[in-house]
Amino acid sequence: MKGADLINDNGEVVFEVNESQIHDLNLKSGDIVEAIPLSDGLNEAEVLRVVGYRKLRSRDYDKIEDFKYGVVQGTPGNLSVSRNIHGERLTINHKPVIVALDSSYYQNGSVHLEDGSIVDLAWYTGDVRLKKDPASAVQIRWIYETEQPKRISKTKKEKSSRENTQKLAQLDMNLHYQRVGIAVGDNQNEAILEGIVNRYNGIAIPIDAFEGKKKVIENQIKDLDIVILLTAFAAHDSTWNIREFASKYHVKFAVSSSKGYQAFERALYRAENGMPAYEGNQQLEYKMLKNN
Repeated sequence: MKGADLINDNGEVVFEVNESQIHDLNLKSGDIVEAIPLSDGLNEAEVLRVVGYRKLRSRDYDKIEDFKYGVVQGTPGNLSVSRNIHGERLTINHKPVIVALDSSYYQNGSVHLEDGSIVDLAWYTGDVRLKKDPASAVQIRWIYETEQPKRISKTKKEKSSRENTQKLAQLDMNLHYQRVGIAVGDNQNEAILEGIVNRYNGIAIPIDAFEGKKKVIENQIKDLDIVILLTAFAAHDSTWNIREFASKYHVKFAVSSSKGYQAFERALYRAENGMPAYEGNQQLEYKMLKNN
């Protein structure tokens, strides 16, 4: 379910790759990759690039289905997923399913599972549990590193419940339906970032920054108003090409070096307001929208 085996032409498993690489490169069963072994002595390799594809026989691998961008809801100890960020229900065998989550099982470093977290779910299509108890066959495959809003205590929540519901702080910005290119690698995090652009009345247009061909990137950028580059996902060559064409076609440009949605939001603000493309350690002012 997590990670993958790399096999040679004889069908022998020679290396393993972790789920982080699978996710970032959007690897599929049958992809032919170029990889190098890691130097820590483990049987793991780092995938450098995808170089081809070979259709495998279905019996040669366990087929997996997934549910992308599921929204975690509930309180600590009582979390579940039933819909994704588009409002679509999780269905297995044409029946709606609610998957209960054990938050303590998924805590890992800075990535935490809580109300509002965004996750990818997955399950083996041949799992016998799918007929009687499909929820038990589902696992979390990925937790997105979204920066969650600070939670308020129960007592404070009770006092302010009549005043307003908790909302994300919003920057003082209106894009007025400008075309915003989101330069990411292989569509990773794309749906979450598109939601941020829509929030500020922009039109989100994905750019595959993993595609290094200059002409392809130029054609994607020349008709845009703004382009935001996520360096965490983009290929190095593409970074230079995107900057070059943004300048050539006078497209407003900024860089987000983090996967968090607040970093992307700030980059969008800088591009729109002619501020520095890179945030770095500068003390920049981001005006917030005042609540009425």
